[in-house]
Amino acid sequence: RLGRAAAGCVALPETDEPPPDEPPPPPSSGIKLDVVREQLGLFYRMAAPYFRESDEAKRRLGAVLALVLLNSAISVLFSFVGRDFWTALSSKDTGHFYELMAKYAGALVLGTPIAVQYKFSRASLALAWREWMTSKLTNLYLAERNYYEIDIRGAVDNPDQRLTEDVRSFTRTSLDFAITVLTSVIDLVNFSLILLAIDGKLFVAIVAYAAFGSFVTVALGKPLVELNYKQLTREADLRYLLVRLRENAESVAFFRGERQELQGTQQRLDAAVGNAGQLLGVQRHLEFF
Repeated sequence: RLGRAAAGCVALPETDEPPPDEPPPPPSSGIKLDVVREQLGLFYRMAAPYFRESDEAKRRLGAVLALVLLNSAISVLFSFVGRDFWTALSSKDTGHFYELMAKYAGALVLGTPIAVQYKFSRASLALAWREWMTSKLTNLYLAERNYYEIDIRGAVDNPDQRLTEDVRSFTRTSLDFAITVLTSVIDLVNFSLILLAIDGKLFVAIVAYAAFGSFVTVALGKPLVELNYKQLTREADLRYLLVRLRENAESVAFFRGERQELQGTQQRLDAAVGNAGQLLGVQRHLEFF
């Protein structure tokens, strides 16, 4: 939102309407395909420039994708070695057991560096992406006095948070989500073939169980979207009030405004804590499931 506002705020038409006090929360009703398409389009416009403009981003992404494939291959290898290992253990086949122990140790030696490098490369890519996006948005924010226009029009609440916390959350969460989806698809194909080779009925039962679990998880966790959105706003409002108090400490002390500042701080703290309590309640329901 900050990127769109900063890029286009100079060309916005004049309006006599007062700026909104708070941006509208995300819709909490059922899934709407037009909203999903709009959000995916916005996500692409925000995410694509980094990987399109930066050669380093392409190299980092290629390395992460290669490690994803290697990590999935290691998972399949461990599944076969683990199956034979427990079979030999249950059948008390001593010779085969020690042979499989050696294979298991070899798989650990091979898989551990790949798993560690995979996590490190993914985190490094998210960090580099955050640095690039923060720099780009900051340049847009300061160009042609956009920061002043945004403040006057109220186009973005708490721009400081948008440039820090939101960018960090966007880059890290988007990358984790994309890689998780890719890994899940690869694992789904690999282990589906394994289960089909073992027993077709077992495969159908596991798919049905996973579908039921996903449906219930989505139903129980649906309020988390709006609650997390509100939590970011509540935390930013509290932080802004404390920063303003620090910057205007002399004026507050001169006018003896401690009581008003304390009252405002307590109100924002109560709002943040109350919303966090609702978040904990929804997360508890998910943990019970």
